[in-house]
Amino acid sequence: MNYKKVCLITPGHIGSNPRLVKEMSALIEAGYAVHIVFTQYMDYLIDVDLKILQQNPKCTFSKLVWTKQHRIKRLKSGLFQKLANQISSRFNAINIFSKTVLNRNYSWQLKQAIQTKADIYIAHNAGALAVAADAAKINQSEFAFDAEDFHRGEELTTLLKRCLISIEDYYLKRALYLTAASPLIAKEYEQLYNRAVTTVLNVFPLTKLNVTRNSNNRGLRLFWFSQTIGKGRGIEEVIQAIGLLGEDKTTLSLLGNITILDKKYFVEIAEKANLKKNQLDFIYPVDADELFKIAAQYDIGLALEQSTPMNRNICLTNKIFTYLTSGLAVIATETLAQQKFLMQYPKIGKTYPVGAIKTLAKIINEYKDDRELLYQTRLNAILLAKEELNWEKESEIFIHVVQKALIN
Repeated sequence: MNYKKVCLITPGHIGSNPRLVKEMSALIEAGYAVHIVFTQYMDYLIDVDLKILQQNPKCTFSKLVWTKQHRIKRLKSGLFQKLANQISSRFNAINIFSKTVLNRNYSWQLKQAIQTKADIYIAHNAGALAVAADAAKINQSEFAFDAEDFHRGEELTTLLKRCLISIEDYYLKRALYLTAASPLIAKEYEQLYNRAVTTVLNVFPLTKLNVTRNSNNRGLRLFWFSQTIGKGRGIEEVIQAIGLLGEDKTTLSLLGNITILDKKYFVEIAEKANLKKNQLDFIYPVDADELFKIAAQYDIGLALEQSTPMNRNICLTNKIFTYLTSGLAVIATETLAQQKFLMQYPKIGKTYPVGAIKTLAKIINEYKDDRELLYQTRLNAILLAKEELNWEKESEIFIHVVQKALIN
């Protein structure tokens, strides 16, 4: 096969987009030349980006740094985006301004993508879609879109949503292929554009982690992570559910960035629920490799997606797959996607209705009292990851989509 050049595009950091990183590695391993176009705006992720690039020396890249230290770049792009917002609010036509509403660095990313001269441009996130499509048109090549989320189903301003829908409607009908991160997201795009969408799950490469028994004398340890620890994401319910247990051995650890005010907010909720100080712990973000090692120290992983907005109801985030790979039992809210997933794989955990604190407390208590059930559930989780839900298998689906599309 004549292997070709692929350009992956994301509006932000590669360190916050593990899905793109996995695709990059799979493409390189399959023999493709890979170039990434991305930007950096959060200081704490710059070292993460650097580590990823150092681990993948065959990948070339174009990056724009616009952190707070780079005030002129940040100011220029911010002013242009404000201008774009004002102009786009008055006109419905797709132009550079509507594209800049979604991606303040659209013009810079387009220039870099054009210079890449790729055979196919793959957009990650809606902000990258116009960049990929326009670069492909200029270079007479192809573009594709990976829908990690159902973007029009997110909480957006009226202007942002209008620009998003018009750009998706204009470009996605002409994309070489579409992939999605969950079956229900794929279904939504299939209905919108009357075309096939391939599901590529947010699973991870296999690790050498193993499950060990949790003795009855040790408290039950719950774990949740995200880029940001914030309000209204189900954490409050878990704290209150632990409080209903009336004991001080069950703990909750939250990994992610958190503001001083939000930390105070959760500590106050814990105090009202009569939790001891040692029952709520905050962990600073770590890179992807360390995350699995940290997660493996716990018993249960929490997937606390909410039923609104729509995107959260139909997405399957990397949380569940991180927990499986790390050998954790899963407790998940009953969103449409998560309930369907746990019905398909019932031996890896349990679900509860969003907001049902007493039901959640009952589930936690069941695992606390039955350590054999907990152990077997954790074994089932890691076995599922090793045998079926891993990137080694899922990457074959992704590479097949790319190869088939380029050959045709």
